[in-house]
Amino acid sequence: MYRRKGTGESDGNTSSRHQPSPDPCALPPDLPGPLARENACNKADGRFATACGIGIKMNLGTALRSERKKRKLTLKVVSEKAGISQGFLSQIENDVSSPSVDTLVNICSAIGVEAGHIIKQAKKQERLVVIRKSEWEDVDFPPSGFVTRRFFAPEHRRVIDSSVLAIQPGGTIPVRKSIRNGQETLCLLEGSVELVHGDDVVDLHAGDSVHFWSIPERQRITNTSKSIAVVFWAGTL
Repeated sequence: MYRRKGTGESDGNTSSRHQPSPDPCALPPDLPGPLARENACNKADGRFATACGIGIKMNLGTALRSERKKRKLTLKVVSEKAGISQGFLSQIENDVSSPSVDTLVNICSAIGVEAGHIIKQAKKQERLVVIRKSEWEDVDFPPSGFVTRRFFAPEHRRVIDSSVLAIQPGGTIPVRKSIRNGQETLCLLEGSVELVHGDDVVDLHAGDSVHFWSIPERQRITNTSKSIAVVFWAGTL
């Protein structure tokens, strides 16, 4: 359902309401202080592949998550042993962020797996990535209340970014920052969310889709239901 914010009015035709913003900005999630610091430290320390001289960029997250799940370890247990936050470990596992050499070694040690094994698994990954519905049956939510599972690691994204999001009831997805003239699209796979876009409010349910120009200062996506919402999201870089 579409409605104008503050009026409660609905309109089945939204095309005339969503005009390009004069200067829409947006992108990567606006991280809380601790996560921002951890990402900064990892960038300063260098990406794993670059530091090791491997010459390729790898999606390490899927391999790490798989090994952790095999051992029935929680995000909390592994993050504490590795000396990082749950949120940052979740970002690494979902290919939102890439770990430094030291961070990768610490995570592998906490899980109980050799870093070399993780690298071999990551090298096997293809240029086509599939996220199965079954992967959402056992989601580990960090304190932020949402999980962003990227299809490709940061180094593999060129023109567009894409992910599948799982949002707990009451959870809100941070607006992307630092991108000019950004466009985004959402497709609800499960549950329902509310998109606030400037003065407009759009209620989206399973099967609904929306395409819009980003307005970072006046935009948010919130799970207003009582169950987990799963969303496919894509946006320009």
